[in-house]
Order: sequence, then C-alpha cells, then structure tokens
Amino acid sequence: MPRDEAATAVAPEADAKAAPAAEARLAIVPARKEFADVLLRPASVAIVGAGNESGDARGRPLHLLRQYDFRGSVYPVNASRRFVQGTHAWPALSALPGPVDVALILVEGDAAIDAVEACGRARIPLAVVNDALAGDDDVRRARRERLLDAARRHGLRVLGPGSAGLAMPASDLALTTDPAFAVRRPRAGRLMALAAGGSAMGTLFSSAAARDLGFAGLVSLGEELDLSLGEIGEIAAADPDIDGFLLFLGGLKRTATLARFAAAAHAANKPIVAYKLRRNAAFPAVLQAKDAAADAFLAANGIARVDRFETLLEIAPLLQRRRPTRGRTAAIVAADASAGAMLADRLGAEDVALDGLDDLARERLAQAGIALPAGPVAELSPAPKPDAMRAVLDEALDAPNNDAVLAVLGADAALDADGATSPLIAAAQRADKPLAALMMAEAPKALRLLSEAGIAVFRSPETAADGARAFLHWSPPVAAAPLADEESLPVAARALHAGQAMQIFRMIGITIPTMFWLKRDTEPPRSMPFPPPYVVKVLSPHIRHPADVGGIALGIETVSALRYAIETVTVNAAAAEPDAYLDGVAIQRLERGLAEVAIRFERDSEAGPIVTLAMGEGMEELYDDRAVRPAPIDRAAAYAMIDEVRGLVRLRGYRNRAAGDLEALAQALVAMSSFALITAPRVLAAAVDPLLVRGEGQGIVALDGWMRTE
Repeated sequence: MPRDEAATAVAPEADAKAAPAAEARLAIVPARKEFADVLLRPASVAIVGAGNESGDARGRPLHLLRQYDFRGSVYPVNASRRFVQGTHAWPALSALPGPVDVALILVEGDAAIDAVEACGRARIPLAVVNDALAGDDDVRRARRERLLDAARRHGLRVLGPGSAGLAMPASDLALTTDPAFAVRRPRAGRLMALAAGGSAMGTLFSSAAARDLGFAGLVSLGEELDLSLGEIGEIAAADPDIDGFLLFLGGLKRTATLARFAAAAHAANKPIVAYKLRRNAAFPAVLQAKDAAADAFLAANGIARVDRFETLLEIAPLLQRRRPTRGRTAAIVAADASAGAMLADRLGAEDVALDGLDDLARERLAQAGIALPAGPVAELSPAPKPDAMRAVLDEALDAPNNDAVLAVLGADAALDADGATSPLIAAAQRADKPLAALMMAEAPKALRLLSEAGIAVFRSPETAADGARAFLHWSPPVAAAPLADEESLPVAARALHAGQAMQIFRMIGITIPTMFWLKRDTEPPRSMPFPPPYVVKVLSPHIRHPADVGGIALGIETVSALRYAIETVTVNAAAAEPDAYLDGVAIQRLERGLAEVAIRFERDSEAGPIVTLAMGEGMEELYDDRAVRPAPIDRAAAYAMIDEVRGLVRLRGYRNRAAGDLEALAQALVAMSSFALITAPRVLAAAVDPLLVRGEGQGIVALDGWMRTE
C-alpha cells in the first residue's frame, strides 16, 4: 500500500459502517452550537483524509493536536486504515460516535467536494478545505460551484479552498497543515490574526513567535469562496477575549462584510492593522491606481495600514486600547544618538512631523541637571541614568505639541534590561499619550519586559517610522458599508462618448463648454452660434482619448479652417481605429484657465465605488500623483483630496501665483462621487479629463470626458 494512504479519499457515505442500533433509535437531533463558539472554541474536530506519517501535510494536523494536548475530541477519518498514527480511525464522517464542530478536509479535487457534502449530511457546521481545487478553467469553476451549492444546501460554512487551517492557542488547538506550528507552540494572547492565502498564516506566526507575540487565534483564509475575512472578523469583534486584529492581505475581497467588520471592531475599541501586498513601482499605472484605491478603502474604514511586514508584528501594542488620534506629530527621546538620527530621518520620509521639547521644558530639565543638545531629538548621553530618562520622557509625554513619543534605547538595554526599561514602563503607566520604543540591540529580556508592559517595540528605524505613520494617520471609520460587493456585480457595460457623457456631467452640476454636436455624414456648418477660437474632436464610444489617435484639433479661428479640421480628425481616427464607430464630431469653444486636472469615478472590483483626483495631461502616470477616496464624499473630503495632490500646489496661490477656484473643484469632486448613489442604470465608470480650473471665483469647466453604464 502506498505511503500516503490518506490520498485514497473518504469512502462514500453510502458505504460507511452503519451506526449501532442503539444510536439509530435516537430521533432527536441536537441543536447546533453558536457559530462563534464553533469558530473560536471548537470542542471537537474531524480530520478527513488523516495520514499516518506525522511529518507530512496529511499527518501533521493529528500530530499537532496530540502534541498540544488538545482537550476536545479528535476524529481521524481514513477509508483505508483502521488506525492512523496509533489512533483509531473512522471510515467516514457518518460513522463518527459524536458531534463535530470543525472538519479539516485534506483530500483533494472532487473528493474534497464529496467530503464537504458529507460534512453537511453529518451536520458539521464548519468545513476547512485545504486543497486549492486546481484544474483548467472549466474544472475549477465546476468544483467551486459544487462546493458552494453543498454549503448552501446543508447550511454549513466553508473556510477555503486553499486554507491551511486555524489555531486557537487558548484551547491548545492547532488544526493546520502548516509546518511552522510544528517548530514552536503558539503563545496565547489577545490578538486575532487573519491571513490570506495558504502559507501566510504560518509566516505570520513564526515571525511573531520570534517576538514572543501571543494570539487569541490565527486563521488561514484561503480563497474566501464562502466564509470571508469580514465575516470572521465581525464574529471575533464581539468576543471579549480578543483585543485587536492583524490582517495579512493579498487583495480586498467581499468589501461589504469587511466594512461591517471594521465598524464593529471600532465600536468595540479593537484596532485593526493590515499589511497588504503593495504593487511595485515598476507596475503599470493602472495597478498603482488600484493599490491607491485599496489604501483609500482601508483608511476610510478605520483600518491602519503598514507598509512593512515586520511592523505588523510590532505595532499592535501601540494601537491596543486606543482610539485614532487627530495629530501628525511625534517626539523622539534617544539614548542612542545614531539610532535617534536614523529614526528622525525616516519619520520625515513617512510624512510624520517631528517636534522637540520647547524652551520651558529644556529649562526645567537643565535645572534638574539634565542638559540636552539643541535639535528636534531629545538626545541623552549613552546609558543615561534611569531618573534622567524618566524626566525627559515625562516632559515629552506632557508636551501638548506632539501626539506620540518614541523612546530610542541603546546597547545598555542588553546589559541592564531592568534599568533601561523601567523609565519607559513607569512613564507609560502614568501617561495617556502613546509611547513606543526603538531597540536595535539584541536584548531579549528588555524586549520581554517592554512587551509585558504593553509597550510596542520596533526593531529598526524603518519599522518604527512606518508604525508611527500608521498610528498617527489612523482615523476612525468615515465610510458607510457598501450595499453589495462590487466583485459580484455584472460587468456588461455600455460606453458613452464625450458628447453623451458631458450632457450627464452638466445634469449633476459640472459646467461644460458651449458645444455643437455635428452628427456623422452631416454637412459642416456655414457659420457657428458662438465665436472662435474652436476645438474639434471626434466622438466615438470606442475612443476614450481622441488626442491619442489624432482625433482633436485646437485653436481654429475660421469656419473654413473648421471644415478642414473636421475632415482631418475624422480621417485620423478612422485610420487609427478602423473598427471604431464614429458618431461625428464635437465643436467647442476653446477655454482657458490655470490648470487641467482629471476626475474619475469607478466601481473598483476590490475597493468598491471610488473617486480619484489627479493632474491632467497624463501627469498622474508620470508622477504617480493622485488622491483616492471611497465614494460618495462630502466637501471636507474633497478639500482633503485637493490638498493631497502635490501637483495642485500652484492652485493654492503658490509663490504669489493666481489661486484657482478650489471651491468649484471641490463641488465637482462631490458631484462626480454621487454616481455611487445612482442605482438604475448604475454608472460603472466615468471621467472628466481634462477638467479646466479657472481663477478663484471663476469656476471650472469640463473639456472632455467619457462614461460607462450598465
């Protein structure tokens, strides 16, 4: 018989051993447990396809449960063996002698779907599917449809496919195939980790274990085909034994449930920190924009995003039991001059303001015999006396001009852990202001003492600055939960060209230029109802940017030149896009102003409805300069977006230049975002590009645009 006997799959339920007659006489079906208890405190588990070798993926879950002395019932299921790793095995789920809360399914392909069906018939409330259910497109689609159908018919929930399982350290449960849990036992704590993909949970756990970080639970989400991160998080947000959440995200899925989870966690004062895989700068601009949309969604829903994986593991104590702050300023108290300087440098790169102690604070310290050099960093001598460090920390924590304090410890923390850490612990217990530490030296005892005191400890200037930025930019949820997940919505669309789209823009309050729409095969006019200069551009639902195909002509002064321009742009567009339908041309008056910007609305497959502001004329892609918010937005959010786009500084009267009409621009942003509220027909995407911003009080005007609707 082959070594991996579990690969023979589970026997069909019809072939399972019949239940004893005494059990068959029982007619009362026990009520199902609350799903929160099933997920967070399972009392009994089944391993479908359990293997006999403790070192491989199929044998590891049973080995871990025995190694950790899991106090609940464990039922290995294997159709080919009576004993697995010396433990009695059952041939099928229907033969089990008692109820099961969670079934980990280790068989693959169609056998995994059959096992989900068997879970439903056995009234098991949660099935964890380890296999990714790979195959060609048709096979993959069919398997997923069967899995969802089985889950819905039987009323069970499915985690996965592609889930490595889950671990609940307080219950001594490690129901997982991940080898990281065989190396080190997880420590119980009050954080819940939710990790996308199959291996991310183990990566997160092993890195956290090296920092002695404890968890209330760890869950490998897999593909989130049925049970989503948002649903799990919303359940866990109500649990009194959980204080916060760490998320490892590949992308955003099921944003409606994710937003509800964020709102519930904020209401319960339980912070959420997310590390999301970020698009590399070398990726196309469209992917950069999608990443900006994900950033905007997380920020609007009160989820702090960190850029470094290590920060995710180190920042939690800084946020726990705290609410978002309105400030953006930090103070540094350093017992290591070089590390303090590096941290100050990185804070500047992260857009975190650094403010030192004021003159009065320095004078009070000087009177106590503590002289600090000039500069924004409160720099003490190496290995300062505990009383001196405590006095400077107290001044920094009491100062009204900063919102967080970062203490930098030197190498003395490795030699005298108690002396180096006691000032921080005492100061943190007294002050309400957040205090975190940067400790680059290898000082395990100091790290443990600070962690036990609930003080966040960063191990590099980069993670400390990333954590400070994430905390100081953290804001409460401001976005209402989406009514539906955008990724599940139909994609059939109708494209509108500029002539059609701009009439809709006018209806929502965005000014458009005087325009004459000349339909195709129509004689050019002998005169125009408005004076020159003119702009001519081709109209086609298949050509989004006429300038890209030579379909636009500017600065036309006479009617005869106008007729020539109409013919030229039409010929150019037809030659460049021979399959495009040309609906004629638009003749507009040439408008002048201070700057051109682009405003877009779209229903992002991850983040939902969003509105984007960027510089026009292709500057967004060139400089990666944009502001993104979930739609709809209000006037305050619109002004925040204007402030965020670096290229718009000239519209704010930079260096005595004429200021632009920012009020009109803000109103246009609000109007564009209102497409999120239109339900019939839904606007899938729209853009005003370019939008001309005139001088202060002179308004804006849409020069071109497009739209896609259902």
